[in-house]
Amino acid sequence: MAKNLRDHLVIINSLGMATDGSCSGSGPSYTVTYDTGEDVSAADIGDYVYVEKREVGAGVGSTVLSTYVYVITVVGSGEMTLKYLYDTAETGDDSPCDLPSGGGSSGSPNKAPHKVVRVLGPEFTMFT
Repeated sequence: MAKNLRDHLVIINSLGMATDGSCSGSGPSYTVTYDTGEDVSAADIGDYVYVEKREVGAGVGSTVLSTYVYVITVVGSGEMTLKYLYDTAETGDDSPCDLPSGGGSSGSPNKAPHKVVRVLGPEFTMFT
């Protein structure tokens, strides 16, 4: 993964699973079905999904404990299959549906939104 964020393009800013979304599978691959009405059609195989994990109940603007990075291996209608690559805190594989946004409570944590990002590559850095 490139370290220079200038060659990253956000394709979808936020995908949610707050109402009727779900996950299936086990590490490192997960099939994520997003809430009804969420459009994943702009995502492509090989794009990345970033999920920022925060402490439950600390608030959605609280400190990010770790950013989880997944690569998209399948794009379907309202769902994608994601493969865990790494997380910045090096805590290891976790389901993209189990990561809290900081909202909610310990008994009912809110799920963190997913951001779809395309890495353009270093050859595009000079244009940013």
